[in-house]
Amino acid sequence: MSTVTIVRSLLQRNQQNLLTGEEELPMTMQIGIVGSNGIVIAGDKRCTHLPALRPNQFWATGTHGTNSSKIIVNYKRGIAVSAARDMELAMDIAREIAAHLPEDQYSDPVSWIQDQAAKILERVRREHNNPSERIEAHCLIMVNRPGPKLFRFQFAVVDGEWGPFCQEMTRLAIAGDNVNAAIYWPEAYYNCFPYGRKRLPVKSLVPLAAHTVVLAHRFTPVSVNGLEVVLCDETGLHKLSDQSIETLMQTSEEWDKQFGKTIFDYSQDFTFEPEPYQDATSASHVSDALSKTH
Repeated sequence: MSTVTIVRSLLQRNQQNLLTGEEELPMTMQIGIVGSNGIVIAGDKRCTHLPALRPNQFWATGTHGTNSSKIIVNYKRGIAVSAARDMELAMDIAREIAAHLPEDQYSDPVSWIQDQAAKILERVRREHNNPSERIEAHCLIMVNRPGPKLFRFQFAVVDGEWGPFCQEMTRLAIAGDNVNAAIYWPEAYYNCFPYGRKRLPVKSLVPLAAHTVVLAHRFTPVSVNGLEVVLCDETGLHKLSDQSIETLMQTSEEWDKQFGKTIFDYSQDFTFEPEPYQDATSASHVSDALSKTH
């Protein structure tokens, strides 16, 4: 997709968002990674709000942001669901999955999730009196039994119409700002050769997931901020404490500084190819020498 296309799409969405008060795009960075013994989901905590305009109102206050959790965790049921893009719609879907996913659907919840999301979208469209409204919502779904599985949900064009789409992700999933440059890190160091040849324990993947979210803040500092991490392994679901989060963020920022220092402090004595004949005199001598040989 070209830059012009992306910008045009964002402008069109922002015109609609001024009427609905929904979150602008791109917002939120969330990543899910599948390890050898579990799954980790990491995301930021920033929600940016636009003022909703009433009919015949042509002025509005500025945008404002709040920090709050975007991951619903149901420890008893072994489910964690993140929410991104349109936060009201995405959180409704996340709560529905976390609270009501039938246990006999845990191993393959795709159809159930799509059916419930379609019902929620239909309800929201009725409330907005807009039966064809295209509202975006992303969710990462972690299910811990019978074995850890990761699913990615979103609304997209399906068979020519705007509707729900869900699929299992066997290695890596991004939700929210899925074109943020920070996704380089998981792609380069977990999803590609040679690192992609084996799976790592989930606790070894926590720093990579956290680093991705922290660096996403550098590229979109207004709309991505903070960090929360949930993981599951053979012992169940676990959400990292504030103390662990603070340490991870500080460590990530230090890694970033060290990487930049490594690049820009590097020194090498370069060698260069011989310069070609450039001046007219040299070119003339070469021409004369060649003519004498014939």
